[in-house]
Parts: sequence; structure tokens; C-alpha cells
Amino acid sequence: MNILHLTKDFIQLNGISTFIKSLIPNDRNNNHFVASNLIVAEFRRALNKNIIEQILPIKTSQLLPNILHVIKICKANKIDVIHSHHRYYDLLAYYLSKIYSIKTITTVHSKVYGKKKLSYKVHKIVAVGDSIKKHLIKYYRINENRITEINNFIDPKLIKLTKDKESIKSELHLVDKYVIGYVGRFDIEEKGIDILIDAIPKVFAESKDVIFVFIGDGKDEEYLVSKTRKVYHNVRIINAKLDIFNYMQIFNLIILPSRIDSFPLVMLEAAYLKIPLIGSNVDGISEFIEDGINGLLFTPEDHEDLSNKIILLINNTDKAKELGERLYQKVISEFTSDKIIPKYDKIYKSILSE
Repeated sequence: MNILHLTKDFIQLNGISTFIKSLIPNDRNNNHFVASNLIVAEFRRALNKNIIEQILPIKTSQLLPNILHVIKICKANKIDVIHSHHRYYDLLAYYLSKIYSIKTITTVHSKVYGKKKLSYKVHKIVAVGDSIKKHLIKYYRINENRITEINNFIDPKLIKLTKDKESIKSELHLVDKYVIGYVGRFDIEEKGIDILIDAIPKVFAESKDVIFVFIGDGKDEEYLVSKTRKVYHNVRIINAKLDIFNYMQIFNLIILPSRIDSFPLVMLEAAYLKIPLIGSNVDGISEFIEDGINGLLFTPEDHEDLSNKIILLINNTDKAKELGERLYQKVISEFTSDKIIPKYDKIYKSILSE
């Protein structure tokens, strides 16, 4: 079976890109191709034979030219299924299927709002978490029978450590420091970096050997800099890294302060590295973390509760290690490519048989 993935950006440190990059080499039953508005060189090298070409920008005025362009791609590569990862491409695939015989599926990676009449019209919908499924049913009034829940996953082969922990700590001048990490988009509205920032003073008051390291980029980077680096000498802000796992391995804790988060990949990656997690009790974070069993959950929006949970694990390293080990066992038993990809193979086959 030949499957064409349509995605907005195929770039580093992007959950959808990581999903596709993990799916393609591990699904040996199907041939996968990628067409995207932006494809970085690293992904072109890694998946050269699977990259087709860039498609036109995401603009309503370009919808018809894009449809005609994708039809040419489908004919040239004998595509059986279009798998979209963005609402624009979901709509494109829907209209395309009306004039060209092809099956369509979309994976919904996050909560979005608006454009109800133009959203999620394809044959099958995959929700990456239960919170996404409930959102689609409640907000978009989608029939539950059209939705299949398939969680995000990791490919352990992609989580490579090419440098040792000590050399990274030395590079960042963090030797003998307790490192608390955040990895992801610098964003207030969804990712809640302001909640983590507000938790910092109380943690510093309790422990002088703590360093907070923020890795990523995003629209609220200026806010992050003004609220932390100019005030606290114990904060590091690092732009997104290609070798992100080398830097994640130095973390004693990872914090997920999100207000909204479907089923974040960094959560699974941290679990694979046995890094204890403290996350906001929302959406996919609370679907994965069992409070007090394999991680800690804090009350959403409550920076006091977050700082208390951080201090608790700083002062109880055995407990933190136990939580990290249990989370590792959960991710390798349920959320690796060999467990999840057969579910996609099953859904591809099911829509072709309809």
C-alpha cells in the first residue's frame, strides 16, 4: 500500500515531524511518502527516497491548485491513501477524494477551534489521546464511530546519545548542579511557560544548587528571557538542538506546565531516558502520568503546587528515581513503535476495504 503524508512543516523539534519520521522506517507493510510546505535538509537526508516535493503554501486561494498538484503526485506514485496532519490538508484531501478515487485519513495531534463546517471531513480520524477524541466529539460533533484513538509513540532507535552527560554539563557550566528542564515551544497560552517561571523563586529559596534549563524556541521567547535570564543567574535558555537527547540526559527533572497538551512526545522521550516528570493535570499528560506512581501531577495554573512538587523530588532523590524507572517501564511496554505502528497498519487496511 502506498501512503502519502501531507504536513505543514517537516522540521526538527516538531511533534508531527517526529511522528512521521518514526512511522516511515518502522512500517514495513506499507510505502510512505511525504509532501510538505517546508522540509529541512536533515529530514531530506534521512528519508530521501520518501520525500516527494514541496507543495504550495497553506492559503485558501491556493486550494484548487494544491488539489491538482497533489493529484499529480498521487498518480505518479500510485498513492492509495492520503494521510493528512493539518486541517488545511484534511480539507484538501476531502475535496480531492471527491474527484479522484482515493481513501483519506487524518491524525489530529492537538486541539484546535473554529471552522467547524470545514474541519475533519476525511474517511477516518485518528486522535492521539482521549482528550482529543472527546474534544472532536463535543466541539465538532463528530460521530464517535469515525474516530480511532492511537497514542503517540517513540522509536527508541531515534533516541541517540552521542555525548556523555558529564561533557554536556561541563559545556553548560552545570557541574554539580541539580538540573530542572523544560523542552518544547516557548509559549504561554498552551505550554504554560509562565506557570513554570512563577514557580522558580520558591524553588531557589529552598535550594541554591538548582539550575533551570529551557530548551526550545517560540513566540514567547522574549517574555521568557525578560522574566528569567535578566533576573536569575541560575537559568539557562538554549535554542532548539538537533542533538536534543544529549541535553535532556542531564536533567534531574522535566516539567510539563501546559494548559493544553494532547499527548506530548517529549513526555514519552523523557520517560525513555528515565527522567522523572512533573506535569500539569490536563489532557494527555494526565492520561500518561499516574500521580504518585510514575510521576507527579500538579493542579493546573497553580505555580505554588508546582514549586512544592519540585521541592519534594529535589529532597527525595530515591522517590524521583523510582518514578523515572516506573515511567520507563510504561513507555517501553505500551508506547514504542513496535506496539503502535501495527494499529496504523490496521486502520489503513480497514479504510481500503470499505
